[in-house]
Amino acid sequence: MEAYDTLFISALIGFVISLGVCFGIIILSSRLHFFVDSATSDKPQRFHTDNTSRAGGLGIFIACVGACVIFFGFDKPVLGLLFGSLIIFLSGLAEDFSSALSPKLRLLLQCFGAFLACYTMHTYISDLSLGFHFPYVVGILFSVFALVGVTNATNIIDGFNGLASGVCLLIFIAIAIVAYEVQDWDIFQIAFLSTAAILGFFVLNFPYGKIFLGDGGAYFLGFLAGFLLVALTQNPSNGVSAWFGLSLMIYPVWEVLFSIFRRKRQKAHAMQPDSLHLHTLIFARLSARKVSSANAKTSLLIIAAIVPFMLISVLCYQHTALLIALCVVFVLIYTFAYRAMRI
Repeated sequence: MEAYDTLFISALIGFVISLGVCFGIIILSSRLHFFVDSATSDKPQRFHTDNTSRAGGLGIFIACVGACVIFFGFDKPVLGLLFGSLIIFLSGLAEDFSSALSPKLRLLLQCFGAFLACYTMHTYISDLSLGFHFPYVVGILFSVFALVGVTNATNIIDGFNGLASGVCLLIFIAIAIVAYEVQDWDIFQIAFLSTAAILGFFVLNFPYGKIFLGDGGAYFLGFLAGFLLVALTQNPSNGVSAWFGLSLMIYPVWEVLFSIFRRKRQKAHAMQPDSLHLHTLIFARLSARKVSSANAKTSLLIIAAIVPFMLISVLCYQHTALLIALCVVFVLIYTFAYRAMRI
């Protein structure tokens, strides 16, 4: 019971830190005008009407680090994970601050951060639950590729109040449930503490968007969720299928893959932001019908749609064939819905 008490106290402290830092950022940003996402910018993904701070990820990151240090102490592997996460977080925070970091440099920093976390934690993808294993070097390289992919995929869906943070909240809760079920306590504890840190931000972000996650926050949450899923699925004693990770994160992953494919067909830059994502099309439909609070309701509709897929993923975390089928079903439904929105 003592360990659980310490965990709950650490989580509560993380929640308070996240809420307090985010609230302080809101006040300072309004007075000093730093880390502000202008309501008059010409970004295609801008859908807010007030100048709003986009440094909410700072509160989540500080809270996560603080809660983990309180609970785990200065455990070297956990510190290695947090240091790798710091590099990835800073690659996004620099973009939030000045937009001066080139895409190539940002990508290199993310690759280095992912490699550092995999190396220090001795965690990488070697088994895809398909009857074969990757050699060490191939596994490390594939892990870095996959982690950088989900890192950027999470940033892609960060467009409306509560969307990215709400999806990540559900992902971390699902990770915690499965980790608890298979008694992988380190992953359960990190996921639990991360959930509390996200909640501190979420109550200020949804539904009114008092503060935004920013690239730093989206990168950090995407990377941390991806890494925990790698660690959870690559432990042979857990019995968790490698496809559990993909099925749980299929929405952001397919969003970015579909966007790249769509832009290539349109002869546009694959990584150039636009306003043709599924969530932006839904928002446009709601706005055209003059639905009140269309921003927040867009997030609610998408989250409601993906909750059944997450529930099935959690219930079937050991069954590779079912998880693969679930991913295929999601891709088909998403593609059909997207085409229906474009008509």
